[in-house]
Amino acid sequence: MTQRPPLVLLTRPAERAQQFATQLTARGWNGPLLCAPLQEVAPTETPASLREGEAAIFSSATAVAMVPPELSRRAAPAYCVGVHTTAAARAAGWQADMYGATADALVARLIAKPPKKALVHLRGRYSRGAICARLTAAGLSVRESVIYAQRALALSAEASAALSGRDPVIVPLFSPRSAALFAKSAPGNAPLWIVSMSEAVQAELDGMPIARHVVAKTPDAASMLDAIFNLGDAA
Repeated sequence: MTQRPPLVLLTRPAERAQQFATQLTARGWNGPLLCAPLQEVAPTETPASLREGEAAIFSSATAVAMVPPELSRRAAPAYCVGVHTTAAARAAGWQADMYGATADALVARLIAKPPKKALVHLRGRYSRGAICARLTAAGLSVRESVIYAQRALALSAEASAALSGRDPVIVPLFSPRSAALFAKSAPGNAPLWIVSMSEAVQAELDGMPIARHVVAKTPDAASMLDAIFNLGDAA
């Protein structure tokens, strides 16, 4: 790492970006931070619903937050992707179990041991893994409900200025969609130090001039934090 830590540019939706900034500071980061969301989250016109006897699938903590409290308090089972999503579901009142760190892992586990209940995947408009389609093809009773949308935002003037300068900028990217939006909007010039949450995220940056690139060991916030502090080893 350079003597003066580079700027960390956080492009997640505002609340999630601020949460990660707080985690980064708590880990001892003393460099500059800039939250410049490239997406904002809003509920769709389809409210979350849970039919009698159904269990939920959550592949993001954002989906958990979009469910009305009265529905969460029914304490129905929920099958979740990742530590953060599972913790959020439990805190909201679901009987939540983590069924893998990725959508692929969740699908494989549900197919290997199908639950007795019908399932509903409560998700955002942009969601990877084709969870509902793959589980349905395997014979499980599954429907999906798109309960929130992720609207693209323009890069802020402050972020554009930083990315147009000469100093390195660290950019943690948490999803393929955020990576694709960043690749489309980044003006270039500044040396980019990228931290990708997964290889799927990395793939969306193909062709970008990147000075340093690290893929997190596991797709979670803790590994993303580790990767940021280890960027100096990627030179």
